[in-house]
Amino acid sequence: MPGDDHDLSLPDQLAGPFLREYVPTGGLPQPRSQIASVVFYGKGAYSIVTARGTEHFGRRLMARPVTVCEIARGTHVTRLEVELPARGGATFFRVEVDAHWSVTDHLVVVEERVTDVAERLHGPVVERLRQICEQYRVDEVPEAERVVGARCQDGGWDDLGHGLGLRVRLFVRFTTDEKTLAQADGRRDLAWEDERRRHAHDGDLVAERHRVELLQMRMRAFQTMIERGQWSQLAYMLAERPEEARAYLELLRQEARADRRGLLDTTLGLIKDGVIQSPELEEQVTGLLKEGGFQIRGSLNRPPRRSLEPGPGPGKQPGPPDYTPTWVDGAGQGAWDGAPSQEWDAEPAGPDEEWPWETGDGAR
Repeated sequence: MPGDDHDLSLPDQLAGPFLREYVPTGGLPQPRSQIASVVFYGKGAYSIVTARGTEHFGRRLMARPVTVCEIARGTHVTRLEVELPARGGATFFRVEVDAHWSVTDHLVVVEERVTDVAERLHGPVVERLRQICEQYRVDEVPEAERVVGARCQDGGWDDLGHGLGLRVRLFVRFTTDEKTLAQADGRRDLAWEDERRRHAHDGDLVAERHRVELLQMRMRAFQTMIERGQWSQLAYMLAERPEEARAYLELLRQEARADRRGLLDTTLGLIKDGVIQSPELEEQVTGLLKEGGFQIRGSLNRPPRRSLEPGPGPGKQPGPPDYTPTWVDGAGQGAWDGAPSQEWDAEPAGPDEEWPWETGDGAR
C-alpha cells in the first residue's frame, strides 16, 4: 500500500526480494528489520534505509524522494523441481533443488526487478546440473548426487546470484520413481546377462580351440608312431608309464622265451611226425633254431646228409648203401626204429632220451 509504513509482513514462502515500489508522501520511510527501502532522488541519487541505518549515494542536501522500492531482508528458500536426462538420454533424474538466497546488493535487485528467484535461477541451475547428470546412469544416483553436492559445498556455484544482487547456496537431492528404477534394473540385468553370455562364449571358443590343437597334436604323434612300427609304439608306452617299464620289459622277455619254446616244440613235432626229413631241410631248421638262440648238437635223430659226390671208380671200395627217405611208401618198413644204422655215424637218440639241443639260456 503506497505510503503505508505500518502494516507489512513478509510471507513464509517469498518468491523474490523485490516487494513493491511506491511514491512516498513524506520524507524517508521508517527503518524496518525485515525490509530495506531504496529511496531514489532526482539525477540518479539514492539512499538505502535499513534497521542498521541509512546510506546515501549522491544525495544532495534537502533533496526530496521521488520513489521508494522495498526489498526483503534475511535469508529465504526457493525450491526448484526439474527432470534431467541421465546418460543415454532415455531416462531422467528427478532433481529437487533448495536455493537459499539473500540480498547482497539492493540497487541491483531493484534494477533487475527480481520478483521471482525460482524463475531467474531455473535456467542456470538446470544447465549446470545437466552437465553432471549426463555422465551417470539413472541407477547411479548416489554418485551423481555426491558430485553435485561437492560442487555446491566447495563454492563452485556461488556465482549463480551475482548478476541478481543475491548470494545463493544450492542444496540438491536426486530422486527416481519406482517405475524408472524398475526399468533401470531390468536394463542392467539384461546387460549383465549379455556380458555373462559373451564371456561364456569366449571361454567355449578358447576351450574348443585348445581341444582341436590337442587333438591335432595327438593325431600327428600317433600317425608317426604307427608309421614307425611296433617298436615305436612300445617306446611310446614305456615313455608314458616309465614306472612300469621294468615289469613290461620282463613280460616281453618271457613272451620271447615262450615264442622260442613254441617254435621248438612245433619244429620237433614236425620232425617226429615225419614232415621234416630231408637233410637239406634239417640243415635249414637247425640254422633257424640257432638264430633263435638255441644250441644244436648232432643231427635231429635222422641219418646225416647223404654225400652228393659220384660213386667210387673201378677198383675202389664201395661206399655206404643208397639212402632212401622213410616217407617213401614201402621203403624201410620195419628197418627204421629210431636207432642209427651200422654204416652211419649218428648220435643215439632213443625214445626215452632227451632231444640233443638246448636254448641259449640253458633251458630246454
